[in-house]
Amino acid sequence: MSSALLIPDHCEYCGGSDFVEKTVEKMHKHKGRYYFFRGVPVVVCRSCGERYWPGPVLRQITRQIQESQKTEENLTVPVLQLEAR
Repeated sequence: MSSALLIPDHCEYCGGSDFVEKTVEKMHKHKGRYYFFRGVPVVVCRSCGERYWPGPVLRQITRQIQESQKTEENLTVPVLQLEAR
């Protein structure tokens, strides 16, 4: 995976033009199951925080899920229903 990510001209959400490359954690849903990835490169708008996931990164995530026979670890995550107020 190349370290140089494609930077958008402007943010589709706020119109900002200042971006930063980061490495983050990402929860990804694939065929009804959730997968948690660490060390995922992303481009983030400095104005609003909108995240831009490069196509090659998303393809690698999908490929790793499809080829994965064993996960690094399993997490237990509490699930809550938001109460209507």
